[in-house]
Amino acid sequence: MPEKQKPPESSLRLLPTPILLVGLPKTGTSTIHTFFERSGYHSCHYKCANDLYCGLCIRVAVEKGIPPLRTCGGYVVWAQMDIESLSHCHFPQIVNLEALHQEAPNATMVLSLRNMTRWVRSVKHWVGGDQRSMAARLTKCSYGPESKGEEDLIKWHHNHIQRIRDFVAKYPSHRLVEINIEDPRAGQIMERHFGAASPARNWGHENESLQSSASRMTSRAD
Repeated sequence: MPEKQKPPESSLRLLPTPILLVGLPKTGTSTIHTFFERSGYHSCHYKCANDLYCGLCIRVAVEKGIPPLRTCGGYVVWAQMDIESLSHCHFPQIVNLEALHQEAPNATMVLSLRNMTRWVRSVKHWVGGDQRSMAARLTKCSYGPESKGEEDLIKWHHNHIQRIRDFVAKYPSHRLVEINIEDPRAGQIMERHFGAASPARNWGHENESLQSSASRMTSRAD
């Protein structure tokens, strides 16, 4: 495993910060988080300052009218901001885009993508501590998919991709990086976008070793 590097000099960063991962769960969030950590960026994944869930922290901050990113830890990279469970569901990359823009109008947005059929399979088989699949939990969100059926999940995902593209078109001060995490050249593509301080060797699939249902129940990864 590559050693964690020193924080990259700002002159070596090709794109502005903060960097916001605006893809959906199970699209390589752990891999992207580790890529930036290995490249020396201060990155968070799922949990933020004081071990709070990022999604809940951001929701409360927005409700209070205070800057969500600074309030929740001031990270350089936000690799997973959302939370979905039977009791909590909040996706800042869906409902808080305007608030994120107001605080960070020049943020770089990373839209992580993957084969839709494999994504559906992943959310259907990812079981949480409540013994329910991620697909089932997503349907409980007020703005989630209509059902856990493959067609509805894919429709919901495609709508989100278009939402992000439309948002960046509306606010061109943001840079949008789209990365297919299944592309064998993903590391090289990330290095090309983010510079030599984020070399391709820092890319790797973090969850390839998670084969069993037991592993899936105890790990909140991609």
